[in-house]
Amino acid sequence: MDLVISPYHLTTREPPALAAAVLSSRAITFLPEPFSGADARSLTRAVAASPRYLQAMDAWRWSQPLWDAGLFATRGEHDATLDHVHEAWEAICSRDDCAPLRSLLRPDLFAEQSRYLDAISRDLLRGGPDPGISLPVAAGLDRFACSNRLAVLRTAATSVAQRVEDRLAKRLLTVAVPLAVQADAHRLADLRQRLDQELDEFRIALRDLVDAAYDADLSGASLAVDPARRIALDRAASALTRSFESQREQLLRDARADEVRLIDATCTLTIAMLPADAVLQSGIAAMQALTGRSLLSGSIDPARAASSTHTALAVRRDALDGRGVVTIVVKPLGSASGGRSGPAGRLR
Repeated sequence: MDLVISPYHLTTREPPALAAAVLSSRAITFLPEPFSGADARSLTRAVAASPRYLQAMDAWRWSQPLWDAGLFATRGEHDATLDHVHEAWEAICSRDDCAPLRSLLRPDLFAEQSRYLDAISRDLLRGGPDPGISLPVAAGLDRFACSNRLAVLRTAATSVAQRVEDRLAKRLLTVAVPLAVQADAHRLADLRQRLDQELDEFRIALRDLVDAAYDADLSGASLAVDPARRIALDRAASALTRSFESQREQLLRDARADEVRLIDATCTLTIAMLPADAVLQSGIAAMQALTGRSLLSGSIDPARAASSTHTALAVRRDALDGRGVVTIVVKPLGSASGGRSGPAGRLR
């Protein structure tokens, strides 16, 4: 069961990234890399041309053991996340309905390697304040997930555009499981090993639910969750919870010497279907509702912004028109270890 995560969450070690590191068979994300590839020679040249790219690589170094183990990746079976991020950027540049967003874009973002690496690395390190970069990255990851029938992990809505996006979601169900919301990579790998059987059962149940949602979306059938699938996921979540709780005391004891102290929390996973271009829809709606003001300033009524979306999207020319993407919102309910449950999501 592959899951898709945002590179912003990976950089800041937010709950979706840590959840993906444990719950997924493989976590797929987007990270900027040289156009010529990620071989040692290309990386050396890229770092020399863009010192900020080196800083970003340092920020991702915590997850290196997970990359080495093949648990993190930037490519699926048939394509790379970069291809879809570039497609999303091109859509904003060319689609008539995306005209309100074009003032946010960097028209030369992909024109030159060092500029591309520097701009995206800078935004990842700053937590996504530039919607001209974070929008195509988020939209591209949704495109990748939709094309590959995967689920995208998200944080709970906090920004204006995210709240608009939340109005577009068709919720399927919510399930609660214990997760690490702070831990180093070795401890996350340890969790995977300790909970191997229960995690496999949870992944099978989740995969079945995600596949059914995509099948229903393609056929135009109801997205209502079959009771048998709901029961299977609930049972798998309960088994995972029991196993975690039975080992929790020993787990915390073993983690005392970790560089990053383990903090666990019960997290809700809200599974929903969004339009595949929900990131663009919410961005357009927010820009229109703000009547020309910056997407990141002021406040708007999300209901009003969401209601304007259908008018904004009168012109559609895209291979994923009408398609949906499965999303999973990860929300810590509180820290069982008495610590923080992680920073709030800042993407977009």
